[in-house]
Amino acid sequence: MRTLKLKKCKRVRGLLASPDGTQLLALGGVEVEGVETAVWLDLATGEPVRTVRFSAESFLLDPASGRVVLASEIYDESDAPDLVRWLDPWADTVKGKKVEVGTAWTGATSAVAPGALAISPDGKQLMLGYGIQTVRARGRSPEWSHHFAVCPLDPPGPPAVIDLDGDIVSIAIAPDGTRWATSMLVNDRPVLQLHAKLGAAPVASLDVKKAGNPLAYLKFSPDGRYLAGMGGRSIHLFAGDRLAPVRDLGGHPKQLNGYTFSPDGSRVLTACHDGAVRVWDVETGRLLKAFDWGIGPVLTVAFAPDGLTCAAGGDKGQVVVWDVDE
Repeated sequence: MRTLKLKKCKRVRGLLASPDGTQLLALGGVEVEGVETAVWLDLATGEPVRTVRFSAESFLLDPASGRVVLASEIYDESDAPDLVRWLDPWADTVKGKKVEVGTAWTGATSAVAPGALAISPDGKQLMLGYGIQTVRARGRSPEWSHHFAVCPLDPPGPPAVIDLDGDIVSIAIAPDGTRWATSMLVNDRPVLQLHAKLGAAPVASLDVKKAGNPLAYLKFSPDGRYLAGMGGRSIHLFAGDRLAPVRDLGGHPKQLNGYTFSPDGSRVLTACHDGAVRVWDVETGRLLKAFDWGIGPVLTVAFAPDGLTCAAGGDKGQVVVWDVDE
């Protein structure tokens, strides 16, 4: 086990291991939300390889495609940054590429805010939920409309966009790319849906009142058998083809901040605000191990491709790298 301290990176919010398992990308920042800094670490030595400044309100680190997506709110079209960019973090030159989202700015629009992000396993498409804030008249409260876009990345092209009747909190695309899941808030009701065709009725839909709020951080297991979502102090598992509830990975004494599946899908790592990382057996729901290195609240966790090397990022700029079988 090794503990690394990232300079100028107070909160470590995202971790991604390189496909060859030699480097670890850490995204972090100082503020409570968003990211400002990317640091590449050599896993053999723990030394930083390079550091790049980024600025984004939301982001996605995708192990399947190996890509990173950065999204920023837009308030003024004249000098605003791109709404969404993606990049290959393992290229020699790290350069963001603009994503065509299909938003139309009008004189009444005051903000465009990206929300949920998901990228297809082959890296060719990005799914995005976003909101547009419109000011109808002076003195009146702004109104929000909600939208969903499927954006081609490789090759790039115009997106397909539909309007929604609720706000999308999270999106996950199945490993085979044939379906995707959304977690939404519709009429103040948290709903989980499974989709197979854009604009068509969902294949399955499930109220998730038990979770209290819409499930966050939706993820399919690597084999697609399960769909997981984070709610409160539990990870909820559902059948990946029909959303039938399977089991919960619970027992966390404080709020969960993140989780990830192992590459073979047999285990789940959870990052908890109590400072512990827990290892769960997916098939039984049994707690296998717990690690606590005294680094404070753990915000994010990641597996390397070998399924043994793991990393955890904390609220104080520390990254712990260890063997899950220790």
